[in-house]
Amino acid sequence: MSPILPHEGWIVVDNSEPIPADLREAFDQAVVALIAWDSGQEPTVSVHGKPTLISAVASLVETYQDTMPTELFWRLAHHANRSAERRAQAAKLSKDSSYSTGAWCLLNWVEDNESKFGQ
Repeated sequence: MSPILPHEGWIVVDNSEPIPADLREAFDQAVVALIAWDSGQEPTVSVHGKPTLISAVASLVETYQDTMPTELFWRLAHHANRSAERRAQAAKLSKDSSYSTGAWCLLNWVEDNESKFGQ
């Protein structure tokens, strides 16, 4: 089964509603997968039983302004502060701990890893 690509089969809208539990869980899994990604293709996580690229998950949550749980925020902040190349994301996270900002960070880091791993 091929993974779901960003925006493939999904409608992305501006959400004033709270982020759904399944998207919260998928984003948490995407962050874990990103941090563990050290070579090869972009990782996937399961969303509704389908392998979904972590960038697609980030695209799904990027419109939610809900504050991320503390543990998730600190996981992202720690990852951001481990590299000089990620300082811009660390600074943005320190000012805004929303899912939107977390998704922006994840999308930037996916691009960085794809460049680094020659994707």
